[in-house]
Amino acid sequence: MNPQKTIYSLLVLLIISLPLFLNVYSDSEFTFNKTSVSRLFILVAVAVSFYFYSSSYFDFKKCWRECKSYFILTIFYLIAISLSTIFSQSHSLSFFGSERQQGWLQFVLYLLLFSLVLLILRRKQVEQIIFWITGISLIVSLVGILECFNIRPVWFPVYDQGVASTLGHPSFLGAYLVMVIPLTFALLIISSRRFEKYFSALTLIMEFSALILTKTRAAWIAFVLFLLFALIMILVKQKKKFLLAITGIILLIASFLVILTGTVGQFINAQDGSGALRTIWWNQAIIAIKGKPILGYGLETQKDVLMPAYQPLQGVYSYFGLRVDRAHNEVLDQLLTTGIVGTAAFFLLVVCLFKDGICSFFQTRDKKKAAIILALLGGILAYFIQGMFSFSVTVLYVYFWLYAGLLVVILVKENDKKDKY
Repeated sequence: MNPQKTIYSLLVLLIISLPLFLNVYSDSEFTFNKTSVSRLFILVAVAVSFYFYSSSYFDFKKCWRECKSYFILTIFYLIAISLSTIFSQSHSLSFFGSERQQGWLQFVLYLLLFSLVLLILRRKQVEQIIFWITGISLIVSLVGILECFNIRPVWFPVYDQGVASTLGHPSFLGAYLVMVIPLTFALLIISSRRFEKYFSALTLIMEFSALILTKTRAAWIAFVLFLLFALIMILVKQKKKFLLAITGIILLIASFLVILTGTVGQFINAQDGSGALRTIWWNQAIIAIKGKPILGYGLETQKDVLMPAYQPLQGVYSYFGLRVDRAHNEVLDQLLTTGIVGTAAFFLLVVCLFKDGICSFFQTRDKKKAAIILALLGGILAYFIQGMFSFSVTVLYVYFWLYAGLLVVILVKENDKKDKY
């Protein structure tokens, strides 16, 4: 038994099963018990790595040497969420999690997933992982498109206007798609075989169609900003100063027209519907954060923390007595649960990923490597942009930490002799 191949197979199975797994008897349309699936594969992979800890299959010292700075930053984040859990106003809730199952134990599994990716993957396998991610997204997109025509493999309620596919809610499907689309672009670019190019092009069309059908504005914004980010990065790398200047002028003019015509206000719709609700929730979160700013209130405590700041106006836009357990903003949720310490530790890791990724993108002459780096950075960027108006579930967390690990592998792992681009 080769433990590296076993763990790699488990990672592939996780990538395949997590977006597709659909338990219609789940008690929540927001989870569909996907968390249980993630725990199964990650725990088995961790168990395999521990069992073969002393074998020659794993070079832990080399992995630590190559990825030392990222491991240290990850440890800092683990310490931060551990402190917030220790000083939580509800220890059991923060440790095990609420019905969303995003407590300390689950976050430890995400960090272990990140570590496993750094331990066992090489550069060539990153390309293989991207192929699997893209392939599964085609199935998810097709299910979403069929859902628009009231054709579903199984029936389950969707509590919004857009399609949800196997993700349970249009917002989560939109977030998933904007994270995957950059990788599909990369696969289209790096593929050398005609079949892979046709497959990537077809998948991209299906993903974009499903993204439109989600009717999720946050995902649309994330997609547009990803395209702008990618365009600017490519123009700067190719030293197209004239085109870059034209792009900047067009962006300034477009921004001026949007502000002048009030399109932003109409698009976000802060005075009605979900836009107004988010404004209320953000204000509640800001008030609550001031009460415990350093370490936060602990993971999964938002429902109890936000309730004292409840505003009856919520009943106008939703229903009276609505209790939310998320601030619908990733930064505010981080500050609420882990405080300034946890938020700083987390975003320090993210900033390092972007700094190293952008530097490597501009320095490398390998077009394939550059395309993968840009795609992973774009996927992570899209994750945060849509997260400014929503919150994450298990699929999104897993993909974020997976992308972070893949990016580190591309940045720091040396090529094997038989594993060159």
